[in-house]
Order: sequence, then structure tokens, then C-alpha cells
Amino acid sequence: MSESFATMPTGHDSGGERRITGRTVLLAMIAFFSVIFIANGFLLYFAFTTFSGLEGKSAYEAGLRFEERAIQAEQQAELGWTVAADVARAGQSDVVIVDLHVRDRQDAPVHGMAFTATFERLTQQDDDVAIRLSESEAGRYIGQANAIPAGQWRLVITGEDADSVVYRSANRIVLED
Repeated sequence: MSESFATMPTGHDSGGERRITGRTVLLAMIAFFSVIFIANGFLLYFAFTTFSGLEGKSAYEAGLRFEERAIQAEQQAELGWTVAADVARAGQSDVVIVDLHVRDRQDAPVHGMAFTATFERLTQQDDDVAIRLSESEAGRYIGQANAIPAGQWRLVITGEDADSVVYRSANRIVLED
């Protein structure tokens, strides 16, 4: 009974062949998986240090306010308001103008409210920009913000009366250059 071994040329001029042993295969597998684990480690490190994954400050507190938000949404729907927001750049600049038209159920302009338009970056809260809109005429509220870069934003429009938030809307928009 003769033993047979897999052999491969060594590339040396000695003319000898080197046998692939279990130790060689084990070391090759350890080296291969070590490279994979190191690469995964770098990817995990950069994934965890660049974005926390949190959209809000506290998910627990947001959950507690869910019932309150649901009641506000029902009250807002009962108002029957029609709100149209025009968002545009002023010429070639970074200035963004928000023009808001608010009408009630009978198509009459809604006036005397305090509206705010907030541009929220989808990935970072540090870039958020809030604009206080002023009433230029009955039912029309206008405001502008400087230095809002192009890209995807969430536009949150909030309307308040003397007591509380009466209207809230959040829509995704894309600002072009």
C-alpha cells in the first residue's frame, strides 16, 4: 500500500516538490479568515462611528407622546385646511424662499397663525434650519433661509395659534442647485 500526497512545485531550482500538508491548509485558512475579520472590523467601526441610527432624541419619550400626536392628527383633519407650500431658490443663490398658502374648509384664507417651516436633513440633525414665516396677506405666509445646500430634505410645516400646535405636516422635498 503506497501513500499518495498532493504536491506542487516550489519554484526553486532544487527540483524538489513540496507537499501540501494539513498544517499548510490550516495556516492558509487562518490567514484568509483573518483578512475577512479585519475588513469586517473596519467596516463595523466606521458604520457605528459615523451614524448613530437615532432619528429622535428619545424613542421612549416619542412613544409616550404617540397618543397625543394621534389626537392632534384627528383634530387637524377635522379642520379641513388646504395647505400649499411653494419652495424655490431665489435666482442662482443659496437663498430658499418658502411661500405658504393656507385655506380653510370653505376656501377662505386662514390668517393670524404663526407658521414655521423647518428643513430637516434626512441623515443629520445638525444641518436642520428653521424659518419663521410671516403673514404677507390673509392666508399667505412667506419666509426665507440662507445657505441651504442642494439635496433631499424633509420640510416640516408647523402652524400654531395662541395655545398650541394646530397644524403639522412633513414632506420630503429635493432642492436643486
